Amino acid sequence: PKRINVRIEQIKHSKCREDFLKRVKANELKRKEAKAKGIKVTAVAWKCLVMDPNKKAISDFYKTYDAAEYAKPLAMRIKEKKKTKDEERKRRRSSSLRLSHKI
Repeated sequence: PKRINVRIEQIKHSKCREDFLKRVKANELKRKEAKAKGIKVTAVAWKCLVMDPNKKAISDFYKTYDAAEYAKPLAMRIKEKKKTKDEERKRRRSSSLRLSHKI
């Protein structure tokens, strides 16, 4: 099994459980109201109690009063490939050979 190291300060409960419990309480109230009115909770009426997964989540739009800022990417530096010892020896030999031939 994999392990992760987490401090206790970093752990927090998920909010989805609270939403689920709120929905359960709301559904219980709806069932009690329907029972008091004498309405049977059939499959059609049950749909109003079930959460719709296709329903879009509520989102917020934030207004910015300043002009938009565009960030430019930083210039990239290309690192040279680290040469192995064999490659370095070959380079030295070839340069020494070139020098000896010129003389």
